[in-house]
Amino acid sequence: MLRRLPPRRSCGQIPGCALPFSYYWTAEKQKKWSEAQLLRYIRNYVIPFHPYCRKTYADMGIAPGDIKSGADIRRLPLVTKKDYTDDHLAFVLQPRFPGRAPLFDTAPIRKADLLKYVWRARSVPRVAAMERDADTLRDRMAAAARREWLPMHFHASGGTTGNPSPALYTLHDILVATPRLAAMANWCGITLEDKCLNLFPAAPHLAFFQVVFSQMLLGGSVFHTCGGSVMPTERQAQLAERVGFDYVVAIPSYLTHWLDTAVKMRERGEIAKIDTIRYAVVAAEPMVPAYRERLKSLFSALGCESVKIIEGYGMTELKGAFYECAEGGGIHLSPENFYWEVLDPDTHEPVPEGAPG
Repeated sequence: MLRRLPPRRSCGQIPGCALPFSYYWTAEKQKKWSEAQLLRYIRNYVIPFHPYCRKTYADMGIAPGDIKSGADIRRLPLVTKKDYTDDHLAFVLQPRFPGRAPLFDTAPIRKADLLKYVWRARSVPRVAAMERDADTLRDRMAAAARREWLPMHFHASGGTTGNPSPALYTLHDILVATPRLAAMANWCGITLEDKCLNLFPAAPHLAFFQVVFSQMLLGGSVFHTCGGSVMPTERQAQLAERVGFDYVVAIPSYLTHWLDTAVKMRERGEIAKIDTIRYAVVAAEPMVPAYRERLKSLFSALGCESVKIIEGYGMTELKGAFYECAEGGGIHLSPENFYWEVLDPDTHEPVPEGAPG
């Protein structure tokens, strides 16, 4: 469980932060860095601009100056999924802008940010600033602000455990926060020269859009099948034979069906062997060792003798997924972007290192 929404900005994006993050640091140093970013984020962004947390903290008598250390984080109430789904708009950062009616009682945008938008107005595309054929500096400043704060995309969780949870993305989220998380999928050895076959169904959920965003932001060659209901599995297998993809990304259950279909097609002589796939990145369903071996057996029958199964884990509410850096090596979380805690389910206090929670 998390005690706050994950930061949208990391080092270089938060005012006053000049020290770059390094995964070569010790775990303790990484934790201290993450804690410092969280504290700064709470003071500078959550308390002034987050409608739900601003009101909740005010009702509890918590002021920005009260959050000074990691121990002070204990004072902040937990945010549950129900809190979020009950009023997801109250979880969007919303500073008040001059001339714009606010939806919630939040703090006004800082003057320093307004000056920043004056500078950014120089680089806002003319078409993005045009409104009723106007193209004034004020129009372009407003467009620059919208690009940072106004949600431009959303998708939702599957709702398998309750009401679907929407995830709203601003352009800032997509251009700044998303690439750092998307790049984690490459830690296992995948490069931008590798060709990807995306087997995730085209639907408004994280798994599909994580791949789309990764391709558009980081580069790489990806073919999006959009799932078996859009492009039949048999045609996907034929395409894989012709193109020679280096890795696939998929839900484990559909990947099993895909491989089983391709193996039967090979046995009937409808396709030759598919032997170019080196990695299979799977997510959205639990992966256990026996299932991993089953997938490897099917890949072997298809002609891929040494495929590495890389497990991923994502959460719609966190706007990202996390991956293994090596097959079976365990999933890496991202202390650069999140401050993680494992809590006792009864006391909601952090448990010792290695203890379940």
